[in-house]
Amino acid sequence: MGSFEQDAFVLRKYFLHDPGEEAAMLDVLGARIDSSQGFVSFNGRVFDIPLMEMRFRMSLRKRVHLAGRPHLDLLFPARRLWKRVLPNCSLGTLESSILGVQRSDEDVPGEWIPGMYLDYLRTGDLSELKRVVYHNAIDILSLVGLSVEIFNRHEAGAVQTLTGAEALGVARWHEGAGRAKSAESAFLTAVESEDGAVRVEALRHWTAHLKRSGQRETAAQAWEQWHDLAHADPRPCVELAKYHEWQTKDLAQAADWSQRALICLSHWPSDWRREQVWSEIEHRISRIVHKSGRGESPE
Repeated sequence: MGSFEQDAFVLRKYFLHDPGEEAAMLDVLGARIDSSQGFVSFNGRVFDIPLMEMRFRMSLRKRVHLAGRPHLDLLFPARRLWKRVLPNCSLGTLESSILGVQRSDEDVPGEWIPGMYLDYLRTGDLSELKRVVYHNAIDILSLVGLSVEIFNRHEAGAVQTLTGAEALGVARWHEGAGRAKSAESAFLTAVESEDGAVRVEALRHWTAHLKRSGQRETAAQAWEQWHDLAHADPRPCVELAKYHEWQTKDLAQAADWSQRALICLSHWPSDWRREQVWSEIEHRISRIVHKSGRGESPE
């Protein structure tokens, strides 16, 4: 367990010499938790917090509602920022790729630790457990470094220094929090990414954001960019067909984009999704043709 106290980061390790001492250790941990403002963890929301609540309930016959406390689980912002560029977002991968941390030979794989503790209970030999202490200490210290890296990337004004993938993650975070202007700034960085896959994903999310906020003319330009990068994807074509049918009233353009959508869709495997979208586009074309026959298309 680690915490900032005055000007220092204090790391405390609690060791259970015997399972019979668990209740006493949980009392100590409970006091530390009560004096804290919240948690920072890595996948703790799913794993550590439910496990700790269960141990409090079983050992102390006490219900402790840890899940209701402020909790920053770094796994989720880390995934949002780096899942597109890293092979995975395990803590080990983030340490080496983002923090530049290389663990020493003293480290031990996390999956070995339960077995090593059982060995200690059988033999009483503590010598190997120093490797467990090292492993857990680096885990906690890495959360400090990872917190700094994540916060730095979300600071106002930092977006211009981000990679396209990071900017997209930041944009999605701002969008989810309702910060439209900050989201747009980050999206504009993401759509200029040199990574084509990131750029396409950024355009997909950005155009949806623009459409929701009523910026349809800007969205139309972005849909065209999306189509230029992803010729086999019918979605930007469908959106442009809708835009021209209902916004600009240019039925010729609406029909053209609808036909392009069918061309894109023709490369899809034949399944129920393809048939459903195909039917929707054909219905749109029929409606456009009917409107054109009534002379609704502007000169």
